[in-house]
Amino acid sequence: MSGVLGVLALPPFQIDGLALVWLTPWFIGLRRGSTAPWLQSTPVVLTPVIWSLGDALIREPVPSLALLLALATSVAIATTLVNPCAVRLGALRVVLGGWLFVAGLAAAREIGAPLSLALLAMPAAWATAAVAAFGVVGVDLLIVTLQALTAIGLTETFRCRAMPRGLTLVTTVHLAVLLTPGIAMTKPTQSGVETRSIAAIQTATHPVTRDFMLGDHVLEQWQARQEHLRKQARALDADWWVWPEAAIPGYLNARAAVRAPDGSAQITHGYSYRAPGELQSVAIVSRGDNPTVHIRKRDPLPGAEHYLAATPASPLVAEIDGIRVGVLICSDALNQRAVDQALTEGAQVLISPLNSAYIANQRLARVHQDMAHLQAARTGLFMLLVGNGGPTALLSPDGPARTLLPFYKPGVARVEMPIAQQTQPNPHAPWIIAGTLCIGAAMTTKVRRSPRQTKPVTKRWATAAGLVILLAVLTRISSDDTPPSPTLGVRFAAVMPTTGASHQGAIALIARAFGHPLHWSDIPYDAEAAMRWLCQTVGVQPSRDADAGAPGYGILPAGPALLAVRYESNTGATAYDPRTGRFSSAKDAASQILWLRTVQSTKECR
Repeated sequence: MSGVLGVLALPPFQIDGLALVWLTPWFIGLRRGSTAPWLQSTPVVLTPVIWSLGDALIREPVPSLALLLALATSVAIATTLVNPCAVRLGALRVVLGGWLFVAGLAAAREIGAPLSLALLAMPAAWATAAVAAFGVVGVDLLIVTLQALTAIGLTETFRCRAMPRGLTLVTTVHLAVLLTPGIAMTKPTQSGVETRSIAAIQTATHPVTRDFMLGDHVLEQWQARQEHLRKQARALDADWWVWPEAAIPGYLNARAAVRAPDGSAQITHGYSYRAPGELQSVAIVSRGDNPTVHIRKRDPLPGAEHYLAATPASPLVAEIDGIRVGVLICSDALNQRAVDQALTEGAQVLISPLNSAYIANQRLARVHQDMAHLQAARTGLFMLLVGNGGPTALLSPDGPARTLLPFYKPGVARVEMPIAQQTQPNPHAPWIIAGTLCIGAAMTTKVRRSPRQTKPVTKRWATAAGLVILLAVLTRISSDDTPPSPTLGVRFAAVMPTTGASHQGAIALIARAFGHPLHWSDIPYDAEAAMRWLCQTVGVQPSRDADAGAPGYGILPAGPALLAVRYESNTGATAYDPRTGRFSSAKDAASQILWLRTVQSTKECR
């Protein structure tokens, strides 16, 4: 029952108020006691998470399973330590179990897992205000204690005994503290005049398009769509342009610089190629003739982004027009350590290019938005999410989210983004939380006797009610939540043969992978001159020291001809023969492949 209620508190349902009661059935069961409480309790928290992950459990199993393991561990520790066979504390053990569960969630956040009970309450106004007042841990403690006290009171009522008045009063106090956080909140200093107009650009580029970008016409159509979006953004006359994650076609080299539009600053994103299997997720901040600033993703998702290098020492804030802008790429906006680093560097506003909508479905993308909203409320700063397929939304630190563009639709939206100061912690908040929790815990000491076991009839009714609610949930699953089929790439996956020298076709194909829409005739006829051109223009050159890794690109000498090679995790090394226009496996010639590395300067090109 608790698991199903947790699902109803999450997208797409988001029934307001369930975040304050969904754990109550679990606490009632915990109050009765069990010989294996961890085994019965694990589905309580796993059900909502599995619902949110959806297809990501299959597409990205490593981070999904790591998240589920972190939750299961938190539940196991909490329920085992408060099991009546080990601790004889009466009703107090139920409250202690909730506190230990919150401690486990806090520990998970420290290692990058964005887990919190407050997440199920987002983006309700009372939840954002409560997080701003008490912090994430404080709100989690208040929520779990409120539900534990409610469960204790209900078990007393089920026994046909009067609920202690003190317990009723304390439960009401917990609810009041949660719903009226303004009494302990220090408002951030905001200027109602100082804003920046931003053109948020949603590209809606399917990942399949990138996979087939080597094909004829695919890169050209991608760039044509980008130019159409630029015209829309230019017509909005915004101060800043913000592109989503993976907006730049092809891979970037170490010297990548993207010129901003005249009169506007620009934040765009691409993947910087270093060597096979070595990429960096890079946001490029530029304005006019000012130096280009590269902001890298701090903590890639384990397993799902194994090809990305972690850059914990890289700055996350760039200055644009005198404003300190924190740029948090995709999951960095959910990572408490990354957000805290941006705050330490003086961020006044947070911007997050992301690509979450194509990982699984809209449910996971909406949960991602709520997780980011939780960080916006915690910091007191506005956060702008600009998604490739969505969500593109403005998150207020003390109010609801404002959706700017629908899912999976390319377009540009202009939004006025207020520039705020970081919320200063309220010195009285810890005392208010500690006092409220201690009073609640002290009240439970008056209720020591374990309640009688629930009658089988009651269990059957509860099971039937749970199944009915679960059926209602399943009927709400819609195929519209899944990403649409790609509109670019599938019909243009073929590559035409080369009638010139083989190295011209091979190098032209590699250049396309790095965003240069070139024909084989654009490549120098002389082989040595062509390799220098590749180094100077694309910024990569063959190396005998580089090892194979996905994704990776290389050159394979095949007699007098040169073949282009691409390495992918699912297919291994695949060679392209420019003379036939066909792709074939290059596993047998793996030792002869010269893999490409980036160069730091054109002086390295010889």
